[in-house]
Amino acid sequence: MTQTKVLLFVAGMSLSAVAFAGNPELQADAANRASLSAAAGAGWDQNFWISDGGNNSLHIGGDTQFRYNLTIRDEDFAGDQDDFTHGFNSPSNRIRFWGTIWDKALSYKIQGNFSSENPGGGGFTLEDAWGAYDFGNNFTMMWGQMKAPLNRADIVDNTFQMSADRSLASAAFTAGYTQGIAGVYTSDMVKVTGAFHDGASSQNSDFTSGAEADYAVLLRVDVQAMGNDWNRWNDYTSWKSAKDNGLLIGGALNWQSGGETGGTSDVDALNYTLDASFEGQGWGVWFAFYGAHIDAGTSDIDNFAAELGASFFFTEQFEGFARWDGFFLDDDAFGGDTDIHFATVGVNYYLSPESHAAKFTGQFGYAFNETTNLFDPSSGLISDSTRYGYLGQGEDGEWTLTLQMQVMF
Repeated sequence: MTQTKVLLFVAGMSLSAVAFAGNPELQADAANRASLSAAAGAGWDQNFWISDGGNNSLHIGGDTQFRYNLTIRDEDFAGDQDDFTHGFNSPSNRIRFWGTIWDKALSYKIQGNFSSENPGGGGFTLEDAWGAYDFGNNFTMMWGQMKAPLNRADIVDNTFQMSADRSLASAAFTAGYTQGIAGVYTSDMVKVTGAFHDGASSQNSDFTSGAEADYAVLLRVDVQAMGNDWNRWNDYTSWKSAKDNGLLIGGALNWQSGGETGGTSDVDALNYTLDASFEGQGWGVWFAFYGAHIDAGTSDIDNFAAELGASFFFTEQFEGFARWDGFFLDDDAFGGDTDIHFATVGVNYYLSPESHAAKFTGQFGYAFNETTNLFDPSSGLISDSTRYGYLGQGEDGEWTLTLQMQVMF
């Protein structure tokens, strides 16, 4: 395997979030079932719903994120015409359907995205397509295309992030959507998720695809060390009305192997993460550490990253935040800068207090080092860097500005 192939594989080597385990729509649906089952009909309760008054229900929701982006790079590197770049894009325009069928314990979800980042711009891509069954005794089984839980940043939905998007550190150590089966056990204090899946970046792939691993297994454990409300961890925001403090500590391992079936790459990979979030009344801090060990037969690669962030509400609707992202890449596998650091500072304004339904975000970002190893189109760890506001350069000091308006229903 060439170094380029290895580096491309590294870019996709982590697993994201089990959708059911932290899905706010499903949790809202479960909370509403008692009232919806009283009579058949349709209506609005934070989303549109239709119910036969019994076991069958359909919820319809969606969201859109529209951005203005500006980046300033070094003129000597980018050239006179490319050192200042700005414009609009719409990275997320999603529609989703979810509910129950046949039995209130049998749920489903289908979600797709008309993203400006999809091939051709605005093309529709299937994201979630799964079913789940609640067996009782705190255990749920899930199957289909979903996210699987390696990083808390991916367990939290796009619309509930603190900044305009997920952190750069989590973006480099995520695999997006995968296909497989998962089981979730949830008690008041502990949540355990296990998954058997097709491996990193297997979204919308056939079982013969060379983009899949031979097999992949994942285990994540979350401990609610303070507090007793799992719903508060659906986002990174802690409202000023929070009744008490909360502390969530989590960790996960993902192992996948290839090279034996269907043209898959002869690469083994172990990804792991440790994360913690502490929230008070109107403020919060979080930390995450990411690691990946790649065994490509002729070479071993170890990459690491971390993020540290904090937020604070100045008023009921006005929130400030700051975050550091750091990368520590394998010196033997990469040239140039292998220690790469970013700073992000910004504000959120919630048009309706304590609701993400209509939210404005403004943020500045700064790259302290050259970012070729992260954003190079052919071998970088983050293939869609423009989603996070950066174009990349072989010099330090790229500045970014992102202004985003979010509407969800």
